[in-house]
Amino acid sequence: MTQYFLPVFYSLLQIFILAGIGFVLRKYMKWKKEVFSGISQLIVNITLPAMFISRMSAMDRSDLISGAFFPFYTFLVFGISFLLSFVFAHLFRIPKDSRNTYLALSSFGNAGYIPLALIDIFIVTISGFKEYFQSPLPSLYIGAYLFTYSPILWSVGHYLVTGATGRLRIRQFLTPPVIGILIGVSLSLLGFGHVLSDFSLPFYYIHGGLKTLGSVTSPLILLVLGAMVGELKFRKSLTWDDLKFALSPMLVRYLAMPALFLLLLKKSPYLLELAPAILLILFMETIVPPPANFSIMTKTAGKNEEETAFSILVTYGSYLLVFPVYLMIYFNIIRF
Repeated sequence: MTQYFLPVFYSLLQIFILAGIGFVLRKYMKWKKEVFSGISQLIVNITLPAMFISRMSAMDRSDLISGAFFPFYTFLVFGISFLLSFVFAHLFRIPKDSRNTYLALSSFGNAGYIPLALIDIFIVTISGFKEYFQSPLPSLYIGAYLFTYSPILWSVGHYLVTGATGRLRIRQFLTPPVIGILIGVSLSLLGFGHVLSDFSLPFYYIHGGLKTLGSVTSPLILLVLGAMVGELKFRKSLTWDDLKFALSPMLVRYLAMPALFLLLLKKSPYLLELAPAILLILFMETIVPPPANFSIMTKTAGKNEEETAFSILVTYGSYLLVFPVYLMIYFNIIRF
């Protein structure tokens, strides 16, 4: 297992540097919030859709079919994490007025940004990763996971954090990244792959431009995440109840969920029959910190602001320590 240590360490070092730059720029150099809001809008509206279009349009139809079960996997992962969160909420006696926010922090993870950034870094850092996991299949499966996960996050997650029960609108779910996924999948299903790979046609260069544009997504994601963490503020001393609320979600996200997945992977030979890229994404989705925008939601709702900000700060910091250990265990189990 030690042979994975240096590649994983170097991968996490890149994440730390890129996110650290965003953190320093926002926290200490006082770059305005609007700068990072603009970068975030650029990611969501331009570079992330371009990445999904360029990667998915170049895939074979058989690859797309292999991701058809991800909506089921999404409900399964969320359902288990929500059930575990409910158990821990009662075990730690989380107050009723904070329980819904606690359930959101424990049940939902940053399912898109972090896995996408990690995959791009692993491809260039870990030898044999691209070939073994058949890149760009991991990106396809993350997109398929998000296709179902985003509606759950913006309906159930938003309700748990804010208590808002307003009517859901299609545009909340049909976001630019989702549209990018749909366009990329449609181009692949319609058989445009050979057209996009023919350098005598203009479509080849349009596709190349989208690919180049999409390639800046991962570093920008980490920059923005670092800035979001640097923006977190605490104005009061935290009580023991606040600490329980803030720290115990890690027992779900960093202990129960990944340990359960690895145990099933170790004991069930049927799981190992799934494609390596499918297993990789399922593993990564069981161990991600909560969405950083939960902090913004609690500010809007005017409740649990300090505890949520502290929880996000701690879980993102701990992730850099916990994830490499689980990743090395995972690589050892699948004999990568």
